Parts: sequence; structure tokens; C-alpha cells
Amino acid sequence: MRGKTVGLANEMPINPDWLMLQLAESIPENAIIVDEGLTGAKNLLGFFPLRDRYSYFGMVSGGIGWGIAAAVGVQLAQPPGPVVAFWVMAVPSTALRLCGLPHISISRSHLLC
Repeated sequence: MRGKTVGLANEMPINPDWLMLQLAESIPENAIIVDEGLTGAKNLLGFFPLRDRYSYFGMVSGGIGWGIAAAVGVQLAQPPGPVVAFWVMAVPSTALRLCGLPHISISRSHLLC
């Protein structure tokens, strides 16, 4: 899967699979993933190998808005390592910014400007 995706680097707009590959390769190996990325993160697990059953928290079906609360809970439960969360809405980013919590937001949509 990686080999095919690397070839998508020059597509415009940015190919979501290529973006997910770049993000997965930049995540520390000891990170815990919280995935509410829905279809935007569909290939995340193909690019980021899981260490154990506690290194990935995802959802089985709907639950938009679940990711930010899950990420905070995972960080509180397992404080030593980084938590990387994927979600589809901009609202959690606003809450994190207003609370002064460290985060990085990446938007694939010009609609979120």
C-alpha cells in the first residue's frame, strides 16, 4: 500500500491517502492513536503498525464528536506517551485552543478558513 501511495505525492488537490501516509510516518512509535477520522483516515492503519491493543482507539460506527473526549481520556489514563487524534470537525480544535492545550490542527478543506 505504501509504494502505491508514495506515487500520489504531486496530485492536486492533496490526495487523502498520501496525506495520511505523511502523518503516519511522522507519528512517534510510542504514540497512542485515537481515530475519529471516518473516511479521511481510512488507510491510517495500513500505514501505522499497531504495537499492542492499547495503541489504537477507534470507533465501530457513528459518533461524531467522540474523538476529542476520547483523546483527553486516553491521555489522562496513559500520561507518559503522546496521544495523536484524528477527527473530522473543526470544533474540537477551537476548544483545545481556547483551553490552551497543546495541539496541531491540519485542515484539508478551504471551508474551515
